[in-house]
Amino acid sequence: TAGGNRNAGAAEAAGTAHDALLRERGRGRSAIPDVRFDQLLGALLALVPRFRFVLPPYFLNNARALGTLEGMARYSDPDFNILAVVYPFAVKRLLANPSGSPVLRRVLRQLLSDEKTGALSLVRLRDMVDDAAALTGVPRETIIRDALKTSNGLGLAAAVVLAGVRECI
Repeated sequence: TAGGNRNAGAAEAAGTAHDALLRERGRGRSAIPDVRFDQLLGALLALVPRFRFVLPPYFLNNARALGTLEGMARYSDPDFNILAVVYPFAVKRLLANPSGSPVLRRVLRQLLSDEKTGALSLVRLRDMVDDAAALTGVPRETIIRDALKTSNGLGLAAAVVLAGVRECI
């Protein structure tokens, strides 16, 4: 069935993404994975004919460009991690959500939800902010204060606190 094929494709894509991410050693539980973008792209492209989905041309062009840039960066610095460069920007954007995007809001809630309970997790939020602070050199208090300057950041803070209170009850 179409739904079964879609679920199988999603499961295989998730496995592919997991295989392309290598956790950095020695950084603890909140370590930023080391992305092997070329491996991720190759594996994703191998899934395209199998599950008959279409990737837009702009995606392929951007993916090729990122793969090329990553290869050049890794040639000059074998320890280069593209996710370590992109992650702080993405975290700030997710926390602030300046456009009020429902897609960003949904992604952030998925990232911050406890895998077992589905509730928002203060621990996951703290780990995300700590990683962004460590990668940028910006104090975590500044990252939090900047997020709280937006209505979406305030809403997220209230939701996380409320989830923590519910957990205590």
